Amino acid sequence: MTIQNWFRHAAKLMALAVSVWAPTATAQLPLPASTQFDITGILQDANVDFYGDALSGGSLTVNGHTIIVPRNLLVIFPANQLGWGEIFSQAPAPYAGTRQTGLALNDIPAPLGSYEVHVSGNRVDLGGGPAYIAGLVDVSQQSLNSGSGYITHIDYANAEIRVGGDLANPTTTGARVQLNDPTGRYGRAHTADGRFTVDPENPTVRSETGFPMGIPDVQADPNLPSAANPLVLNPDDALRPRTNRPLSGNPDVVQPTPPPFVITPGAPLTQWTMRDPSLAAGVLPADQTNPNFEAPFRVGDYVSYAGTLVKDGAGPTAGPMPNDPNLTYVSAHTVVASLSILTAAHTSPAYVAVDVTILGVGGVTAIGLGEAAVRTRFEGFTTDPSRTIDLFGMDVACDTGASTDRAWGSIDIDQGPPTGAVAGRWRFRPPNKILSGPASGIFLPATRMVHAIIHDDGTPILPDGAPATTGNGLTHSQYQSPIAEYLFPENVPGSPLPANNFETFPFLASGSGPLGGIAGNPTVGTLSPWPGDSIPLGCGVAAVLIKPVAVTSPNIIVNGGTFVTIDGNASFDPNGLPLTGFSWTQPAAQTVGLSSTTTSVTTFTAGIVPFGSAPVTNHFILTVTSAAGTSAPATMTVIVNPQAAAGIPIANAGSTQTLLANTPVTLNGTLSTNPGGTPLTFKWTQIGGQTLPIVGITTATPTFTAPNIAAGSSQTFTFRLVVNNGVNSSAPSDTSVIVKGPVAKAPTAVAAANPNPAPSDSIVTLDGSASVDPNGLPMTYTWLQTGGPVQVVPVSLSSAVTTFAAPHVPNGAGSITLTFKLTVSNTAGQSASTTLNVIVNPANELPPVITSITPPQTVASGALV
Repeated sequence: MTIQNWFRHAAKLMALAVSVWAPTATAQLPLPASTQFDITGILQDANVDFYGDALSGGSLTVNGHTIIVPRNLLVIFPANQLGWGEIFSQAPAPYAGTRQTGLALNDIPAPLGSYEVHVSGNRVDLGGGPAYIAGLVDVSQQSLNSGSGYITHIDYANAEIRVGGDLANPTTTGARVQLNDPTGRYGRAHTADGRFTVDPENPTVRSETGFPMGIPDVQADPNLPSAANPLVLNPDDALRPRTNRPLSGNPDVVQPTPPPFVITPGAPLTQWTMRDPSLAAGVLPADQTNPNFEAPFRVGDYVSYAGTLVKDGAGPTAGPMPNDPNLTYVSAHTVVASLSILTAAHTSPAYVAVDVTILGVGGVTAIGLGEAAVRTRFEGFTTDPSRTIDLFGMDVACDTGASTDRAWGSIDIDQGPPTGAVAGRWRFRPPNKILSGPASGIFLPATRMVHAIIHDDGTPILPDGAPATTGNGLTHSQYQSPIAEYLFPENVPGSPLPANNFETFPFLASGSGPLGGIAGNPTVGTLSPWPGDSIPLGCGVAAVLIKPVAVTSPNIIVNGGTFVTIDGNASFDPNGLPLTGFSWTQPAAQTVGLSSTTTSVTTFTAGIVPFGSAPVTNHFILTVTSAAGTSAPATMTVIVNPQAAAGIPIANAGSTQTLLANTPVTLNGTLSTNPGGTPLTFKWTQIGGQTLPIVGITTATPTFTAPNIAAGSSQTFTFRLVVNNGVNSSAPSDTSVIVKGPVAKAPTAVAAANPNPAPSDSIVTLDGSASVDPNGLPMTYTWLQTGGPVQVVPVSLSSAVTTFAAPHVPNGAGSITLTFKLTVSNTAGQSASTTLNVIVNPANELPPVITSITPPQTVASGALV
C-alpha cells in the first residue's frame, strides 16, 4: 500500500471510528485538534457561498463527506486553475446562472458524465464539532477520462479526429476527439466547457518529446491533391505546415539510423530532428521543416488523449446520454502523439515539457537527509538532448503575485540509443545534480508551480517570461506546471494521524496576489476558514523562523589514495532563506587535510592504510547558517579500507558488437576487476582486421569510427585488452567488432538475342552482359528455356553470353517462339530475373527441279532418233 493510499485508508478509518465507535471506544480519545485526510471520489454536490464572487468559498460532497471549501482556495483543473466561485460562474449552458457547476451528480439536469474530485485537508475542531476543511482540491473527469489509439480519420472542417476506428469505415467509427481550444492555439477554435481547456502557454497538445502539435485549420486533407486540380495539394495551414511532418528520404531532416528503426520510403517519419532555423537567415524555404511552427497530426499517428465526455448540440455537458454513441465526443485538453520530434542541438526554439511533479513537504524525518529531497521527483521531456534542464520552484509574492524562481536542481538529458534509453527524457530525483550555491536545492517551503528552463553551457536560454515563437505565439524553452502531488508528513503507527502542514505552504497561508496574476483582479489571500488548528499570520506578517537543516553526502567506504568529495549542497533553510555559511569540523584525533572548511563542497585524499591493519574511520561534521540561525550538526563518515594483496587482475574486453559502417564505436573494459581493489591501468591493441585509428587505448573505453564497408558485406575487427594493478598484469581478453556495410540492392537483369528474329537453323547468341548490380558486386548468370515447341540446348547455361542452334522450321510453316529466362544474382544473395522471347522464322527453300530420263532404245543404223 502506497503512502498516499495509506493516508486515504486511514482517513476513512478515522471517520468510521468517530461516527461508529465513539460511544464505547476510548483508545483514541480525546481526538487531536487537527488531523489529515485525503479523499478521492465522484463529486456528489457542490455549493457556493456568494455567487458571482470568484474567490468565494462553499462546500462539496464526495463519498458522503461534506467538506468545507474555504475562501481563496484555487481549484486545479487538468490544464487550468480557478477560484471556487469561478467554477460556478463559468459553468456552460444549461447550468450558467443557476448557482450550479454542472459537475455534481445532484445538479439538475444531471451532468452527462461524472466528475472526480481529489481533496487533501484537515479535520478541524471548530468549537461546535469536527469539520472537514479542504486545503488542496483538483477536479477531472474520472481520473482524466483518457484514451489512446491510432488516428484513423481527421475531419478538418470541424477540427476533429477519430481514434481507433475501422480503416474501412473511418468517418463513423472510433472515438471522436475534439480539442477544447477556445483561442484556437492548436487548431480551429472550439470549446464545450471553458474550465477544461488546453493550456495555451505550456503545450498540452504535443509530441511525447514536448514539440507542439495541432490539427490543421483547413477544410480538406492538406496532404492530398485537391478536387479542383489533382496536380496541386489542398491548401495548407501556415501555422501547422505539412512540411513539419517530413517523409522518409527528405534530405532536410536527420533521421534515425536503422536498426532498430524501420523506415518505409516516402512514408511520414515518426522520429526526426527539425532543421536549424538559423541556417535560412530567418526565412525557411517552403519545403523545409521549421521549429517555429507546430507539427500537424496525420492519419496513422498513435495518440493518447484526455478530456471530458460531451455531446453534440446545446448543453453539451448535460445529460441524458444520447443513445447514438456517435453523438458524443471527448473534448480534449491534452493530446500527446507517440512521436519523437527533436530540435537541432543548441538552437532556438527548443521545447520542454513537465509530465511528473511530486514534492515532499514533510520536513526532515531521516537523519542526514531531508524527506522533502528524498521523496521529491520531477520528470519530463525536451526536444534538445544536447542541453540540460534547470528546475525551479516559483515563489509568489502574496501582495503583488510577482513570481521569483528558486533553484532546485539541474538535470542531464537522456541521449537515447546507444548510450541511453529514450532521447529527450529527463528525470530529476534529488539530491542528484543539485545546483551549486547556498541558495540551491531548497525545496521548502512548498510552491504551487514548478518552472523548467532549458539551459545552454550553464546559461539560461531564456529568462522567465521568454518571448514566444515566431509562429502562433507558443512559448518555448520553458514550461510551467502546477505540482500534481504533495507528500505530507508520515504518521507513527498507533499514534493519532498528524495534520497536513498547510501552514508551510505560502500560497495557502499568505495568498498568491491578484487572481490569475492580473492586476485589478481580487487578491487571493489566506484560506478562510483555515484548514488547521493554528491560523497563519497572513500576508506581510513575519513568521517565526525555523533554523536551517544541514545535510551531508551519504556515508561511504573507500580505498586508500581515493580522492573524496564531501557535499553539503543538499542543506536547506525551511523558510526559503539563502544559506550564508558552511562550517566543516573533524574530531581532533582524525583530522585530514580538507581543501576548505567554509564551502558547501570540500575534498581530501584518503590516506593509505597498510595491508592487515584495521579500517580507518573519519568523521566530518557540518553546520550551516542562515538568517534564521545555525543548524544542528550533521555528520558524514568516510571509512578507508586497508590495502589488499595485489592479486592477479582480470581483464574483460566486453562482448562482441555488431554495427553499421561509419558509426562511432566504444570498446568497454569497465567490467575488468582487481581482487586487490587498487585502480587498474588499461592497454588495448588491435589484433585483427585492417588497422584503425583508435582514441584512448590506455583508457577503459577507447573509441573509433567504424570504417566504410561495401554494401552487403561485413568485416570483423579484433581487439585485445590487458589490465595492470600496478604489480601484476592480467591474462589478455579479446573482443570483436563486426562492421556491416549498407543493405545491398537487388541487381537488374537485362537479356537480348542476336539475331532476333532468327532464321531457321541459324546460330543465335543470348546476351545478358547488359545486366547491372547497383552495389558493384560480382554477379552470376543462369539461362533457362521456359517456353517454345522445340527444346534447344544453349552452349552454356551459366555464362553472361551463350549461343544455341535455332531449330529447323520448314518453309511454309509459321514462325515459332522460344522463351528464355535469365536470372542474375549478386554475392549478397539478391537476384533478379527477366524473360526473353526469340522468334525463329521458317527456312527459305527453293522449288524442287524435275529431271526426265528417256529409257534406252534400240534403233536401226542410220535411223533418226
